Amino acid sequence: EIGVEASVVAEERGNEEEYACNISLSDDGLSLMKVSLYAPNKLQAEMMAERFRKAPLDVYRKVLQILTGTDVPTDNKTEE
Repeated sequence: EIGVEASVVAEERGNEEEYACNISLSDDGLSLMKVSLYAPNKLQAEMMAERFRKAPLDVYRKVLQILTGTDVPTDNKTEE
């Protein structure tokens, strides 16, 4: 069973309020991904959370592609 969580968290920093979008994805109780992203305002954080709720597996696949380098076409890869 896939578990999808997305929440918006407000934090006080001095006199200003900052926001974070916390997202997580699990499968049969195994945590696949947990990410906390800064957002400049509450609306942006809510938009990020909603988009993740709508397509959590797409987000997860894209993160994996970026981190494994499989998002780069073979002919454009550079040696590291």
